[in-house]
Amino acid sequence: MLSSATIKKLSIRRKKKNSMVRFLSIYLFSWLILTCLAGSTYADGNYPFPEKFIFADEAAYRNIMHTTWKMPMRSRNSRGVLENPNCYKVFEQDKWISGAGECVGGLEWGLHSALFDDERMDKSRFNFVFESLFPMISRKGSFLDGPIDDLQYFRQMQSLYMGFALYSDTYGVSDELDASMGDHFEKFVKYLSKSKNAPSKACKKFPRTKEKYMSMRYDSVQRCSDGVSIEWVKLYTAMGIVAKRADFIDEALRRLDIYIASTFEGGVPQYAFRSGDAPGYLAQSMEHLDDVGFMFEHYLGVDIWERRAGGHWNNSVGEVLAYSIRAFLDPSINIEYAEVNDVLKGKDHYECCAGDENWKSAPGRNNDPIEIEKTINSYLLGTSWALIKINDQDLLGRIKPEMPNVVWRSMNDFPNKIVILKSGESKSFSKDASEL
Repeated sequence: MLSSATIKKLSIRRKKKNSMVRFLSIYLFSWLILTCLAGSTYADGNYPFPEKFIFADEAAYRNIMHTTWKMPMRSRNSRGVLENPNCYKVFEQDKWISGAGECVGGLEWGLHSALFDDERMDKSRFNFVFESLFPMISRKGSFLDGPIDDLQYFRQMQSLYMGFALYSDTYGVSDELDASMGDHFEKFVKYLSKSKNAPSKACKKFPRTKEKYMSMRYDSVQRCSDGVSIEWVKLYTAMGIVAKRADFIDEALRRLDIYIASTFEGGVPQYAFRSGDAPGYLAQSMEHLDDVGFMFEHYLGVDIWERRAGGHWNNSVGEVLAYSIRAFLDPSINIEYAEVNDVLKGKDHYECCAGDENWKSAPGRNNDPIEIEKTINSYLLGTSWALIKINDQDLLGRIKPEMPNVVWRSMNDFPNKIVILKSGESKSFSKDASEL
């Protein structure tokens, strides 16, 4: 159980304001806030891009993984694509053929394994990816004809772009290839712009009252503050940094503002509605949002913790992250929201929330307390940027990189995040960097 001090620190201290003044301010000026914050200080595109988008101190990161965690963390998720002869046949094509999804979708963690995990892997495998595959993809415009309305196509291409963004400069590619892959990503975005999964125009007109919010079907506000929407923010941010594209960063901030502006009072995002699975879904989205905050501060020197975007509740990025972390650790605080989808779908509440913590344990582990603890610590490690901001010592004590009881079961793309932040290697230019 969490201590009362931990719960108190995680709770958001909201300032008391006259309700009528607050309502009028948000109603009359939310559009102005959105416009100003979307560009913020960097509206002119003058972002302090790093010379290279370096994933980590390779030696320090590899040492933590092999001597402390004692595991190639991501190898099981790479699907062996760099050692699969069938994938090389797929990679030679410029069309989205049968089998492309599995091969393209395994690239990010395949490269992670090759660079950091599996020292036995033939180096020619990932040499091919950076020296031949990515140049060929960018030159031929490969894989831009996949199933446009299939969410998995987005996720598989996301793996391709995140694999390139995170590891290409660590490997050492040219600035020209960085720029060329940025152009390829732009074409991908244009191709998907006609998808039925595009963000809803209703996001900025989110219900003003709890009653209206609670009566909505989950899928009626899809792509507002769900996991896919924040994954897009993360992808734009990563590709903006590696390709030095200010327009990508501007779009990341625009989408981020839609995300936080469509959360409910207290920073409650859409995934709070996911019935008994809500804590697990909140854990995934909070890691993606934490990745965004980490990238902005560590690589661009921009602290977005207090960023607000208007909307009916004018929540900050920090408030959204803090609520998700609280609900992840104590699902009972989210049960009011988690019940909604069951009510609308006519279900009983047998799966709902506070009494069922099976989502915390790996399949087949029978909810072993030790395994649950490892999984919880894993997700907390994925929110290390937020936890350092919250500065709760009980939680910070659970994400020390030297701790061996962490298993990487999360959705976070930066397992190196805590290694960088806790070792004092952050290159942040922001005023708050000294607080790390």
